[in-house]
Amino acid sequence: MTARATHMKSRAESLKRQHEFLDGLGSAPSDRTLANLRAELPAALQPEIDRLLTEGVTYASAQPAGLKRILENVSESAFFSSHLATKCATYLLALMLITGVVAVSFLLFFLTTLDDATTAVTAARAIAATLVFLISAGTLKSWRGHVSFSAKANQAHAEAARLLKDAEPDPCETHRVLAEYQLARAGAPMIPTKIWKMHRDRLNAIWASSR
Repeated sequence: MTARATHMKSRAESLKRQHEFLDGLGSAPSDRTLANLRAELPAALQPEIDRLLTEGVTYASAQPAGLKRILENVSESAFFSSHLATKCATYLLALMLITGVVAVSFLLFFLTTLDDATTAVTAARAIAATLVFLISAGTLKSWRGHVSFSAKANQAHAEAARLLKDAEPDPCETHRVLAEYQLARAGAPMIPTKIWKMHRDRLNAIWASSR
């Protein structure tokens, strides 16, 4: 990511954590945080962006503010994150495999059809450069990041569900699960909005039917 994209992701993660404490525990952000946010953002968001942001931070939990609501929110968020990260990893893996197959096919074609050894070597170098570009551009790193985050989100979902079985969830365990999930999300690659839009309706339906 560019420096600006990295900064924006870090800022968004910070605000996301603030919202999770607000929604889960009723702990409002400080006046200073709100003032800085108003200074950074435009006076009004575009309607489509405002609608997407509102949908993205709305939870299905009917619990009042407290530990159970925090756990239900973590469970819901981690459920979506796990499946969306898996989708991203699948698409990236398909991209790498298709690119690899096409590159090798072209390489074999050039090596078997070109009589000029110099031209064949040039073609081989071009194909090798394409494969190296995929790696250097972060495709492989992003794939590994999505795979890792999917596993960690799935673990957070399972641990939150386990703690919800208790009449009175343990406060330390609850905050540990929340903190570990937040750290995993902060270190993970961004999930494109387009991927979320493609799969949100199906995931929403699955989540609603499982409650």
